Amino acid sequence: MHSLGRPSQVNLEFSRENPTRWKAWLASLRRIARDPRNIVAANNKYDAEYIKYFAGIEALYIPSYCGYAAKAQYAPVRGKSVLFARNHNNPRALFAGAHAAAAAAPAPAPAPAPAPAEAEAPAGAAAGAGGTLAGNAVRFERTEDAYPRGFEYTELAQHPCVVVVPYTKSVMSFFELYRMNVPLFAPSVALLVQWEMQHRVMAERIYWSGAPRPKVYPNTTRLAPNARTSKVALRHWLGLSDLYAFPNVTFFDSWEELIQLLQAADLPAISAAMAQANAEMLADLRGTWRRLLLRMFNGQPPGFRTVPTDYAPAMRQLYGKGAVPSTEEPPCRRESRPEFGEWT
Repeated sequence: MHSLGRPSQVNLEFSRENPTRWKAWLASLRRIARDPRNIVAANNKYDAEYIKYFAGIEALYIPSYCGYAAKAQYAPVRGKSVLFARNHNNPRALFAGAHAAAAAAPAPAPAPAPAPAEAEAPAGAAAGAGGTLAGNAVRFERTEDAYPRGFEYTELAQHPCVVVVPYTKSVMSFFELYRMNVPLFAPSVALLVQWEMQHRVMAERIYWSGAPRPKVYPNTTRLAPNARTSKVALRHWLGLSDLYAFPNVTFFDSWEELIQLLQAADLPAISAAMAQANAEMLADLRGTWRRLLLRMFNGQPPGFRTVPTDYAPAMRQLYGKGAVPSTEEPPCRRESRPEFGEWT
């Protein structure tokens, strides 16, 4: 009796950026995936497609929920800045464009007087208390600058909205903000492609640009995922990022359009739509995991089997000699080491 779950949250080739090790890993993964009780999954559509592209495996798309962040809920406070989501690459040139657009924007027309019920709303209420930017100049601030010593999720939930300038295809901070129902604004696919070609803003999505594709599998794209200069390939692959898989994210084609969208947006309504979407996603995720656990364990209680103490012999017994690297394999010289900042 056996079962495995292999969720992908980093690129498939991570720590195997070597032709020999890479080929062996793909062959091993295909062996593992043949067992119907084993699960190959990804928490984003990009990685699910990436697995299919290189291994020919239909990986399940199971987005992260991050329920720990959902304990904090959107409660905007008047005067708080519009945050830029965390981006450790700090694309200063892009952020400067946003600040310039905000400074050049015409003075906003005063917001209409609130209805009596709204005027009496408590300070943290969504309507008229930071839940809309109508009648206010837009002020941007990086999360790292607003909270240099770290933050609580409840603090992030006090900002009217967050602008996401992504640095890779999937990050936990996106799921966290979404689960808090904080309105999110992000570049359109077309604008993100432009930024990638001009600024390599999504450079961290590529772990090993030289990763070879051993075989072209049916029902997969021929567009290379690690391309940097092909607009067609970039549109396809960047369009699979988390930003474009979730509903109720507002997209902009320029910083100037973002300013207009921010001042016109009904932020409480966006947050409410996100809350509804989150409730539906949570129900779907619970159902998915119940089905997968039943498939993997067939209803058996915890502890019903003995877990092998030696990984390599157990894997070879289950999936054949090639399931783990041979002891005769030459030393693995990695051609890229992203965890050390070596992106090739």
